[in-house]
Amino acid sequence: MFLALALLLLSSVGHAHAECVLHFHDNLPVVMKTDGVHRVMYAQEEGSIKLNETDEVEVHCLTGIFIQTKLNGSPQNTNIDGSKQFKCHKGYRLYYRNANSSIYKDTNVNSVYVRCKDAWTLTLYESGTKLPKCTQYMNYAMGLAVPNVKDIISAGMCYDLDTLALKYVNYVAYRPRYGETINLNSSALSQSQLTVDFKTKLGNLNTYFSFMSQTEFNQQLDNVKRTVPILETYDFDYVSLLQDMPLQAEFAEFAHIFNTMWWRNLRIGNWRFYLDALIARSKLIPYRVYVGTSGELRIPDIASNNITADGDHLSIEVGSLVVQPPVYIWSYLKSLKDDVNEEFVVIGYNSPYFYLRSSAIFCHDICDKIDWLQKSKFGHTRLMPTFGVAFCCRPEEVAQSFKQFPLD
Repeated sequence: MFLALALLLLSSVGHAHAECVLHFHDNLPVVMKTDGVHRVMYAQEEGSIKLNETDEVEVHCLTGIFIQTKLNGSPQNTNIDGSKQFKCHKGYRLYYRNANSSIYKDTNVNSVYVRCKDAWTLTLYESGTKLPKCTQYMNYAMGLAVPNVKDIISAGMCYDLDTLALKYVNYVAYRPRYGETINLNSSALSQSQLTVDFKTKLGNLNTYFSFMSQTEFNQQLDNVKRTVPILETYDFDYVSLLQDMPLQAEFAEFAHIFNTMWWRNLRIGNWRFYLDALIARSKLIPYRVYVGTSGELRIPDIASNNITADGDHLSIEVGSLVVQPPVYIWSYLKSLKDDVNEEFVVIGYNSPYFYLRSSAIFCHDICDKIDWLQKSKFGHTRLMPTFGVAFCCRPEEVAQSFKQFPLD
């Protein structure tokens, strides 16, 4: 009798602490945590999500969805319905149902592998609503139109179609990863925080226009260096304005739209340190983010005795395509948590040509007043010119200096 009771108690304790697990691999689905009213989309990545008894997780594929009890086993279900909702029964058995059904099916296990029949790909749309200070340019939205779910908008863009130049991009930092805790009732991510919409489907701009490739850029930059020797002392890269690691993979197909001429020291130095701090901070507080560029970089005229005088604009030209490095790269943050009032702009000086007598910092620098930035690596290195000078401004001050700055 005592032995039977002990075994029963051990079994109950085991179930109380047991969890169900969904593993995602290959063609990744759209994964959301839901309470029936609020939804939060996780970052699309390979990995696993754990469910307890109260969790509900939606998994969406564009076409069919494969559910396997073993990674290399045969799929248990290949239904054309690409949406499933999973629940964990008593912490040890996974059940799922189709989007339009109330009947759950037992998987007979507590762990399954889920993948889509076809891979998701982001689509570009023309937006019917306008972004701030973007009435004279094209307004675009990028995201996924998911059946059974409201459109998932990953980013908005203000874009100059005449010059094929990005003015700025707007997104929310960042979607949670599988292991992070989500409070659905209070999460700003449970509702769309971007104003753009899916008015007209376009696909991708490289279907209609030619863009400079990185190979073409590098070849032409080498040619320019032979005529402007001062450029040999510094490295410039033609890569995405979005250097955030959570976003690079998501927007990889649209890198040609986001490509910007970076001074490498800033990109891998203080800008990387700033983004590392933002990624850590956004696990606690989500932010609406605008990222853009301003100004045109000039290089010193070493042929002149007055080397500190403004020289020529630096430009890389391939046929009719012209790329010019901006002087400033900026990131405008606004917190989306009601009890946290943070709104400021981080600005990086995208040039190695820095004169101490004429500071690149044009505003009252408030970086040291932002606690989480001040305590980060960025806070300790941001004024080291080798890593690219970076500073923080109030949005109102930036709007006075930068045209088309999207004061929110």
